Amino acid sequence: MQRPAHAITIDMEYTDEGDTEPHPENPTWDSAGVILKAHFEAAKTIWESLLPGGGTYSFDFHWDNDIEGLGLATEVGALDTFIEINPDYNWFADPTPGMDEEFTTTGTQKLFGGLTGPEKSTYFPGTAPPDALETMYWRDGLSEPVGPNGLPIRTIPSGFDANTGYDLLTVILHEMGHILGIGGVEPGEYNVYPHHIGGLEDVLVLEDNDSGHLAGNATVPGFLMCDECATAGGRYYPTATDVLVIAEDQGITDVHLQRVGSISSGVWGDQSKWIGFDVPDPTQDVYIVHGGATTLSANAQAKSLLIDSGSSVDVQNYRLSVNGTLNHNGTTVSVG
Repeated sequence: MQRPAHAITIDMEYTDEGDTEPHPENPTWDSAGVILKAHFEAAKTIWESLLPGGGTYSFDFHWDNDIEGLGLATEVGALDTFIEINPDYNWFADPTPGMDEEFTTTGTQKLFGGLTGPEKSTYFPGTAPPDALETMYWRDGLSEPVGPNGLPIRTIPSGFDANTGYDLLTVILHEMGHILGIGGVEPGEYNVYPHHIGGLEDVLVLEDNDSGHLAGNATVPGFLMCDECATAGGRYYPTATDVLVIAEDQGITDVHLQRVGSISSGVWGDQSKWIGFDVPDPTQDVYIVHGGATTLSANAQAKSLLIDSGSSVDVQNYRLSVNGTLNHNGTTVSVG
């Protein structure tokens, strides 16, 4: 798929509540806000890659120990928008927030098809979406080797590793999601564009009772944008549901998901058979779990490919290039 040359633009500026260092609100391990800025830059890159549509979102950000909870996104009128992160928590401050080496290689993914009947009707109160719609993606944090001083051998500024601390990147991704569109403006539920989910009409995602969040918790359905979903010891990423809700709310018709699921049998190059109307490219993980056959009519690429039991891929006389892991659980990949 040929994508537009533009994406959403996130303009952000670090602010502090003191003119000289150390700033009074900042933790001792980030007195100048350098670590916080690096995590915001990583989150900005992720959200801009997920939403290739137009639009500019501007906000300030800083540490603030006067707020309740891990973080807070606030909009005051049309001009004053900011995100505050509470320093008084056991944070995992990632030395390389744009990478995941401190987390398990394979994440835990939950799809709509894996929910129970009551869960499906509760969190998706309208038309049922495709079984391949992603509702959770989580990677477990790894423990770092500990030295004689009781701290991880590898230098982690906050002293908490990915297995014990709250992931700073996860919380910032969540708070940015509020700025981008999940902010309580929809009464009762959010909508999804039909073309992003195989043409299905009236697919709704339940809003949390306190508004401004998607309903549910950290495991069911596991949305990034649910209330109080941050859990110490792992990293959440925006799910397809989170992204598609924001896209509809903001009028963004083109998305570029991190993980792309096949909705039904058909031709690989048919946009309508993929969640997000998004034919996979080499930057995306692909999962085919619907059952039935996917057939190539041209060369195709993926970052990784999971083909679950009951599904198959027939490459015909074309080339399917997988840059990472190819996992076919008792299924077939036919050639020729």
